[in-house]
Amino acid sequence: MKTVSAKPAVHAEIHDRRLEVKITDPEWFDEKYGNGRHAQLVQMLKKVDAGHMSLAEVGREYKVTRESARKWYYSLCANSEIQSPESRNGSNGLVTTLNRELNNLFSSYPRLGEYGVTKEYVSRLYRTMHPEQPKKMDMKTRRRIRNSTDGLLSLLHRLFDSDLFKAFYRCTTSHLSENDINFIAHSNFARDGFRNHIVKLRDKRVLLRKASKWTEPKITFNDVYSLDTKVYDAEYVWYWLGNDNFLFIPASELPGRNTTYVESNNSKYSYFKNNFDDLDN
Repeated sequence: MKTVSAKPAVHAEIHDRRLEVKITDPEWFDEKYGNGRHAQLVQMLKKVDAGHMSLAEVGREYKVTRESARKWYYSLCANSEIQSPESRNGSNGLVTTLNRELNNLFSSYPRLGEYGVTKEYVSRLYRTMHPEQPKKMDMKTRRRIRNSTDGLLSLLHRLFDSDLFKAFYRCTTSHLSENDINFIAHSNFARDGFRNHIVKLRDKRVLLRKASKWTEPKITFNDVYSLDTKVYDAEYVWYWLGNDNFLFIPASELPGRNTTYVESNNSKYSYFKNNFDDLDN
């Protein structure tokens, strides 16, 4: 175990590659910041180190600027014996930084939380889109990751402006893991973001369509829907019937011209209603 005093009141230890923080002069610290606050700061800095709290939150708690909080934190890393968690964790540095930025930014995009998009999923999506690992996690790199993360959240948020996509995501995540869903980018991703009518489910291309419910008189008491059967290069078509009802039909099962679906147990497409069972075949 290596020990170093980075400030008169702050003491840091490295144990099993983890940063442990202690206030060596708690009386001085409590006199300056309030009774019992030294113990609280220790816990908060540990949360920062683990990626569960941002420096901005530490600053708000102690009514100091983010930069002051940063100086407190990185004063522990000033000596070569103590490295920032990004450096100590190696390839996990990107994950640590991403978690911090997501904690800061996620509340600014409420629709994502409303529809069940998790921080863990966004983090995985970011790392899929940016497979390269930063060589060093300096301030410039962290700023680039923050801006990229903000941009990604904005593009995801835009997806949920589509009622069709909202319904698809809600219905799919009630049956499958969100990790089974992979978004497909437009050719001009920076401008147009993700495509909201086609996605991948477990690497299968799925076209999203809204089935048109018949309103004219019909010879059956059952609801009837028109299905557009143009599948392009998709392997499945997901048809939204309204509310939480849908059809998930393999492209090979659809005819070459538009067809209908009659909502009954005898319908040829009834097997594909409200399930993704065919995805496992």
